[in-house]
Amino acid sequence: MTSPEQTGGAAERFPVVGRVLEDNQVEPLLPQIAKAYVGAFAGEPWYEVSSCADEQTPRGCGNGFSPLTIGETCPHCNKVLTTEAYNQEELQTHFKGAMGTRPHAWYVEEVQKEQETQLALASFAWETDAQELVNQKYEGREEMRTFFETIAPEGRYVWLDEVFADRSVRASGNLRNFKQMILGLGQKLGAKKILYRTINEAMIRAATRDFPEVTTVYREPDVPDRRAVVCIDLARLPV
Repeated sequence: MTSPEQTGGAAERFPVVGRVLEDNQVEPLLPQIAKAYVGAFAGEPWYEVSSCADEQTPRGCGNGFSPLTIGETCPHCNKVLTTEAYNQEELQTHFKGAMGTRPHAWYVEEVQKEQETQLALASFAWETDAQELVNQKYEGREEMRTFFETIAPEGRYVWLDEVFADRSVRASGNLRNFKQMILGLGQKLGAKKILYRTINEAMIRAATRDFPEVTTVYREPDVPDRRAVVCIDLARLPV
Protein backbone atom coordinates (compact mmCIF):
# COMPACT_ATOMS: atom_id res chain seq x y z
CA MET A 1 0.00 0.00 0.00
CA THR A 2 1.21 3.47 -0.67
CA SER A 3 0.35 7.09 -0.12
CA PRO A 4 2.70 9.81 1.06
CA GLU A 5 1.73 11.29 4.38
CA GLN A 6 3.00 14.85 3.93
CA THR A 7 0.60 17.71 3.44
CA GLY A 8 0.88 20.61 1.07
CA GLY A 9 2.10 20.56 -2.52
CA ALA A 10 1.13 22.07 -5.82
CA ALA A 11 -2.09 20.06 -6.06
CA GLU A 12 -3.52 22.12 -3.19
CA ARG A 13 -4.21 24.88 -5.72
CA PHE A 14 -6.72 22.63 -7.48
CA PRO A 15 -10.02 21.17 -6.24
CA VAL A 16 -9.85 17.59 -4.98
CA VAL A 17 -12.91 15.34 -5.17
CA GLY A 18 -13.08 12.10 -3.19
CA ARG A 19 -15.86 9.59 -3.88
CA VAL A 20 -16.89 5.98 -3.51
CA LEU A 21 -17.60 4.55 -6.96
CA GLU A 22 -20.47 2.53 -8.29
CA ASP A 23 -19.33 -0.42 -10.42
CA ASN A 24 -20.33 1.26 -13.68
CA GLN A 25 -18.02 4.17 -12.79
CA VAL A 26 -14.95 1.97 -12.25
CA GLU A 27 -14.24 0.61 -15.74
CA PRO A 28 -13.68 4.01 -17.43
CA LEU A 29 -11.11 4.79 -14.73
CA LEU A 30 -9.24 1.47 -14.89
CA PRO A 31 -6.48 2.74 -17.22
CA GLN A 32 -5.72 5.59 -14.80
CA ILE A 33 -5.98 3.21 -11.82
CA ALA A 34 -3.50 0.76 -13.38
CA LYS A 35 -1.09 3.58 -14.27
CA ALA A 36 -1.21 4.91 -10.70
CA TYR A 37 -0.64 1.41 -9.29
CA VAL A 38 2.48 0.82 -11.40
CA GLY A 39 3.96 4.17 -10.45
CA ALA A 40 3.13 3.82 -6.78
CA PHE A 41 4.77 0.44 -6.30
CA ALA A 42 7.85 1.46 -8.25
CA GLY A 43 8.53 3.98 -5.47
CA GLU A 44 9.22 3.77 -1.77
CA PRO A 45 8.99 1.65 0.26
CA TRP A 46 8.51 -1.15 -2.34
CA TYR A 47 10.70 -0.26 -5.35
CA GLU A 48 8.98 -2.92 -7.50
CA VAL A 49 10.12 -1.83 -10.95
CA SER A 50 10.88 -5.11 -12.72
CA SER A 51 10.30 -8.81 -12.03
CA CYS A 52 12.79 -11.61 -11.55
CA ALA A 53 14.20 -13.00 -14.80
CA ASP A 54 15.01 -16.44 -13.36
CA GLU A 55 12.04 -18.55 -14.49
CA GLN A 56 13.16 -21.65 -12.60
CA THR A 57 13.32 -19.88 -9.24
CA PRO A 58 11.19 -16.75 -9.78
CA ARG A 59 11.33 -15.72 -6.14
CA GLY A 60 15.05 -16.25 -5.90
CA CYS A 61 15.69 -12.51 -6.09
CA GLY A 62 14.21 -11.46 -2.79
CA ASN A 63 10.43 -11.09 -3.17
CA GLY A 64 10.55 -11.66 -6.92
CA PHE A 65 10.78 -7.96 -7.78
CA SER A 66 13.71 -5.63 -8.42
CA PRO A 67 14.25 -1.86 -8.18
CA LEU A 68 16.33 -2.07 -11.37
CA THR A 69 14.95 -1.05 -14.73
CA ILE A 70 14.44 -3.24 -17.81
CA GLY A 71 17.78 -3.99 -19.48
CA GLU A 72 19.84 -3.93 -16.29
CA THR A 73 21.42 -7.09 -14.84
CA CYS A 74 20.17 -8.51 -11.57
CA PRO A 75 23.05 -8.85 -9.09
CA HIS A 76 21.38 -11.88 -7.44
CA CYS A 77 20.74 -14.17 -10.44
CA ASN A 78 23.02 -12.39 -12.94
CA LYS A 79 20.26 -12.31 -15.56
CA VAL A 80 19.16 -9.33 -17.63
CA LEU A 81 15.79 -7.99 -16.50
CA THR A 82 13.25 -8.06 -19.31
CA THR A 83 9.83 -7.87 -17.63
CA GLU A 84 8.16 -5.01 -15.81
CA ALA A 85 6.89 -5.70 -12.31
CA TYR A 86 3.29 -4.93 -13.22
CA ASN A 87 1.66 -4.82 -16.63
CA GLN A 88 -1.10 -2.22 -16.85
CA GLU A 89 -3.41 -4.30 -19.06
CA GLU A 90 -3.01 -7.31 -16.76
CA LEU A 91 -3.78 -5.13 -13.74
CA GLN A 92 -7.01 -3.96 -15.33
CA THR A 93 -8.00 -7.59 -15.96
CA HIS A 94 -7.06 -8.49 -12.39
CA PHE A 95 -9.20 -5.75 -10.88
CA LYS A 96 -12.17 -6.63 -13.10
CA GLY A 97 -11.88 -10.24 -11.97
CA ALA A 98 -11.61 -9.34 -8.29
CA MET A 99 -14.73 -7.20 -8.56
CA GLY A 100 -16.73 -10.17 -9.80
CA THR A 101 -15.99 -12.49 -6.90
CA ARG A 102 -17.22 -10.73 -3.73
CA PRO A 103 -18.82 -7.59 -2.26
CA HIS A 104 -16.35 -4.77 -2.87
CA ALA A 105 -15.92 -1.01 -3.08
CA TRP A 106 -13.60 1.48 -4.78
CA TYR A 107 -12.74 4.93 -3.44
CA VAL A 108 -10.90 7.45 -5.61
CA GLU A 109 -9.65 10.99 -5.30
CA GLU A 110 -9.38 13.15 -8.40
CA VAL A 111 -7.71 16.50 -8.90
CA GLN A 112 -9.42 19.03 -11.13
CA LYS A 113 -6.68 20.81 -13.10
CA GLU A 114 -8.06 23.40 -15.50
CA GLN A 115 -10.12 21.37 -18.01
CA GLU A 116 -8.71 17.99 -17.00
CA THR A 117 -9.59 15.53 -14.23
CA GLN A 118 -6.66 13.40 -13.04
CA LEU A 119 -6.71 10.41 -10.72
CA ALA A 120 -4.63 11.14 -7.60
CA LEU A 121 -5.46 8.16 -5.37
CA ALA A 122 -7.39 4.90 -5.47
CA SER A 123 -8.28 2.26 -2.91
CA PHE A 124 -9.99 -1.11 -3.22
CA ALA A 125 -11.68 -3.01 -0.38
CA TRP A 126 -13.69 -6.20 -0.16
CA GLU A 127 -15.65 -8.27 2.33
CA THR A 128 -14.01 -11.45 3.59
CA ASP A 129 -13.45 -13.82 6.51
CA ALA A 130 -10.32 -15.32 8.06
CA GLN A 131 -10.16 -18.47 5.94
CA GLU A 132 -10.80 -16.72 2.62
CA LEU A 133 -8.38 -13.92 3.44
CA VAL A 134 -5.54 -16.20 4.52
CA ASN A 135 -5.94 -18.46 1.50
CA GLN A 136 -5.66 -15.50 -0.85
CA LYS A 137 -3.15 -13.22 0.89
CA TYR A 138 -1.08 -15.48 3.16
CA GLU A 139 -0.74 -18.73 1.19
CA GLY A 140 -3.03 -20.56 3.60
CA ARG A 141 -0.76 -20.14 6.64
CA GLU A 142 -2.57 -21.63 9.62
CA GLU A 143 -0.98 -19.26 12.13
CA MET A 144 -2.38 -16.30 10.20
CA ARG A 145 -5.87 -17.81 10.17
CA THR A 146 -5.70 -18.18 13.93
CA PHE A 147 -4.48 -14.60 14.25
CA PHE A 148 -7.37 -13.13 12.25
CA GLU A 149 -9.95 -15.31 14.00
CA THR A 150 -8.61 -13.95 17.29
CA ILE A 151 -8.65 -10.24 16.44
CA ALA A 152 -11.91 -10.36 14.46
CA PRO A 153 -14.02 -13.17 15.94
CA GLU A 154 -17.20 -11.71 14.41
CA GLY A 155 -16.38 -13.61 11.23
CA ARG A 156 -16.98 -11.21 8.34
CA TYR A 157 -15.17 -7.87 7.94
CA VAL A 158 -13.74 -5.62 5.26
CA TRP A 159 -10.18 -5.99 3.98
CA LEU A 160 -8.61 -2.82 2.59
CA ASP A 161 -6.59 -4.54 -0.09
CA GLU A 162 -5.03 -1.64 -1.99
CA VAL A 163 -4.32 2.04 -1.40
CA PHE A 164 -2.05 3.77 -3.91
CA ALA A 165 -1.38 7.30 -5.10
CA ASP A 166 -0.12 8.83 -8.33
CA ARG A 167 2.51 11.25 -7.06
CA SER A 168 2.89 12.77 -10.49
CA VAL A 169 -0.62 14.15 -9.99
CA ARG A 170 -0.35 15.01 -6.30
CA ALA A 171 3.13 14.81 -4.86
CA SER A 172 2.06 15.05 -1.22
CA GLY A 173 -0.96 15.12 1.05
CA ASN A 174 -2.36 11.83 -0.23
CA LEU A 175 -3.53 10.67 3.20
CA ARG A 176 -5.17 13.89 4.26
CA ASN A 177 -8.62 12.46 3.47
CA PHE A 178 -7.94 9.03 5.00
CA LYS A 179 -10.92 9.36 7.36
CA GLN A 180 -13.28 10.18 4.50
CA MET A 181 -11.96 7.16 2.59
CA ILE A 182 -12.40 4.70 5.46
CA LEU A 183 -15.87 5.95 6.39
CA GLY A 184 -16.98 5.89 2.75
CA LEU A 185 -15.78 2.35 2.16
CA GLY A 186 -17.22 1.24 5.50
CA GLN A 187 -20.63 2.69 4.73
CA LYS A 188 -20.69 1.20 1.23
CA LEU A 189 -19.91 -2.28 2.54
CA GLY A 190 -21.72 -2.08 5.89
CA ALA A 191 -18.43 -2.73 7.68
CA LYS A 192 -18.08 -3.10 11.44
CA LYS A 193 -14.31 -3.56 11.11
CA ILE A 194 -11.82 -2.59 8.41
CA LEU A 195 -8.45 -4.36 8.40
CA TYR A 196 -5.34 -3.98 6.28
CA ARG A 197 -1.67 -4.93 6.24
CA THR A 198 1.18 -2.57 5.46
CA ILE A 199 4.88 -1.84 5.69
CA ASN A 200 4.15 1.83 5.16
CA GLU A 201 4.37 3.73 8.45
CA ALA A 202 2.35 6.59 6.94
CA MET A 203 -0.65 4.25 6.61
CA ILE A 204 -0.35 3.38 10.29
CA ARG A 205 -0.02 7.00 11.37
CA ALA A 206 -3.08 7.97 9.35
CA ALA A 207 -5.25 5.39 11.14
CA THR A 208 -4.07 6.34 14.61
CA ARG A 209 -4.46 10.03 13.75
CA ASP A 210 -8.00 9.81 12.38
CA PHE A 211 -9.36 6.92 14.47
CA PRO A 212 -7.27 7.05 17.67
CA GLU A 213 -9.84 5.42 19.96
CA VAL A 214 -10.79 2.51 17.71
CA THR A 215 -7.54 1.58 15.96
CA THR A 216 -5.33 -1.31 17.01
CA VAL A 217 -1.96 -1.91 15.35
CA TYR A 218 -0.43 -5.40 15.46
CA ARG A 219 3.26 -5.90 14.78
CA GLU A 220 5.72 -8.75 15.13
CA PRO A 221 5.71 -10.85 17.27
CA ASP A 222 2.00 -10.23 17.95
CA VAL A 223 1.30 -10.87 14.26
CA PRO A 224 3.28 -13.74 12.68
CA ASP A 225 4.24 -11.73 9.61
CA ARG A 226 6.70 -8.97 8.69
CA ARG A 227 3.83 -6.67 7.73
CA ALA A 228 1.86 -4.85 10.39
CA VAL A 229 -1.89 -5.42 10.55
CA VAL A 230 -4.16 -2.47 11.33
CA CYS A 231 -7.70 -2.98 12.64
CA ILE A 232 -10.17 -0.07 12.67
CA ASP A 233 -13.26 -1.00 14.72
CA LEU A 234 -15.94 1.21 13.18
CA ALA A 235 -18.61 -0.30 15.44
CA ARG A 236 -16.99 1.48 18.39
CA LEU A 237 -17.20 4.95 16.86
CA PRO A 238 -19.49 7.39 18.70
CA VAL A 239 -22.92 7.63 17.09
